[in-house]
Amino acid sequence: MKEILSESVGIILWNTTLQKYLLLQRRDSSLWEFPKGHIEDGELHEDTMKREVFEETGIEDCTVLKFVDFITFQLIKEEEEVIKNRKIYYYTGETIDTNVVISDEHNQFKWLDEKEVLSLLKFNNMKELFLNSI
Repeated sequence: MKEILSESVGIILWNTTLQKYLLLQRRDSSLWEFPKGHIEDGELHEDTMKREVFEETGIEDCTVLKFVDFITFQLIKEEEEVIKNRKIYYYTGETIDTNVVISDEHNQFKWLDEKEVLSLLKFNNMKELFLNSI
């Protein structure tokens, strides 16, 4: 099997107007997640985050605050004979914009408080990362 590295950047987005965090529900798996996406060639992390936030939510006013941590995991795609080693760098950010227009990648979005975010995140490493960000 062929191994490839896939790097992405995500943002734990705090809305200073609503005093809540943004989660998106994936269309292909129904998982709830923070906005994130692949780093394009030559792109800085901050540029990736701002681009992905805009593409996935329509939010243009997004300030990146600080690096939190990264997570790693493997996706094995036997039909393609590929092992994807994923690395996602997470940052915190904030916005005042409350208007969200989600992309085709997602079913819905929610602005949530800390307890609600923790109840919707499926994986323990994401819960821990979120708690370390606040």
